[in-house]
Amino acid sequence: MTIGNKLRLLWHFVYTRWWLRHLNPQALARRQQRQLTRFIRKIGRYGAFRDTPEPERNVSIATMLASLPTSDKNTLLAQFDQYNIAAINIQHALSVAQQAEATRDFTPGIGELSVGLSSGTSGRPGVFLVSEHEQARWAGILLAKLLPAQLLLQILFFWRAPLRIAFFLRADSNLYQTLNTRRIDFRFFDLTKPLWDQCANLDEFSPQVVVAPASVLHQLCEWQQQGKLSIAPTDIVSVAEVLDENVRALISKVFPAASLRQIYQATEGFLGYSCEAGGLHLNETHLIIERQWIDEEKTRFHPVITDFSRESQAIVRYRLDDILLARATPCSCGRAESTIAGIEGRADEVLYATCREHGTIKPLFPDTVRQHLLAFNPPLQDYRIIQELDRWLIQLTESDQQHFPALAAHLQILFRTHALEAPSLTLQIWTAGKPGDKVRRLLFRGHHANGA
Repeated sequence: MTIGNKLRLLWHFVYTRWWLRHLNPQALARRQQRQLTRFIRKIGRYGAFRDTPEPERNVSIATMLASLPTSDKNTLLAQFDQYNIAAINIQHALSVAQQAEATRDFTPGIGELSVGLSSGTSGRPGVFLVSEHEQARWAGILLAKLLPAQLLLQILFFWRAPLRIAFFLRADSNLYQTLNTRRIDFRFFDLTKPLWDQCANLDEFSPQVVVAPASVLHQLCEWQQQGKLSIAPTDIVSVAEVLDENVRALISKVFPAASLRQIYQATEGFLGYSCEAGGLHLNETHLIIERQWIDEEKTRFHPVITDFSRESQAIVRYRLDDILLARATPCSCGRAESTIAGIEGRADEVLYATCREHGTIKPLFPDTVRQHLLAFNPPLQDYRIIQELDRWLIQLTESDQQHFPALAAHLQILFRTHALEAPSLTLQIWTAGKPGDKVRRLLFRGHHANGA
């Protein structure tokens, strides 16, 4: 990292931690309005926004957003060169990203832009571009939002050992390696390789911070309980997957001295984080997040992201398939950024059944199904439910298949509670995904016979 980018990282760290942290709601709204105005004036350089009029002075955020087109993954991939500052086409970006995936060397980019590839769990993989300046900004903001005071002091006191962070993910990136400095020993653990083969290195590294998907944290906890692993992190950060309550409880049991936080990070940017009080906040000091409600009670929504901190690739009114749970009460930490109750899953994790009274199709949201399965006794080793039309395929591990009749009866309670007709339930053998794949326990395939 250049001296300039080190200074940029430091500036964003200080500014985010000690200034933006203390904005009240009115000051946060003014900041968003200023930053969005500046952003709209700049994105006229992109092909997709050449006809966007410059906002008038003191126009509202809602009015400015209404002048911008909405987008999603399909839009971004289809018009990739229209949404990035260098007019790089999708074929070029994909070839660089796929070469990095094949060689496991993630340092090459396109000019000064790094190229990354999402896991593609919801269809086609997403491609993202990020500049060196943006990498430094991201690192500064992330550290400012997540780093507890005691670990910050360790970084600042140069005579102490560097902070050791173990990072488990399917792919490395120049973006993540921005965190690797003289005061932070950042080590990447490649989830495309067998996890057990890397445990000796993890033990030797003895990380103070472990960053990993929930399914990986679950496995590390089991090995720790069995004496196959001996680590003592002070901070654990869950990323990439939904953090189920059973995994949260297991982490707290196995590592009682460690704080547990979440990062809500996607191809589209750094979207949310856990604070010291346990609240899950949206990163609204650097984003504007509109809410597309998906239920009548307005308890669940798809986030629509406008990231005014990024310029190499425009994320403008970008609709995610993620399902976020709204929270009515603010967090006790006092931050002005909105707090959500959780990240429930994705749109294709919503399952459906027929209403007994009206014959209409009703959704069963992921959290509803997962919480019901958590109450099943004995606890399942692992499971996956795939809905195909009116049939639910219940995939269970070999040791759990004997419990299928009891599980089917348990699911009948769920359907009766919600006044739904029970779909056909079929037992299948559970099979693990490829190394590095996100664990997805619920999946809706295709269209429901009645039109859902």
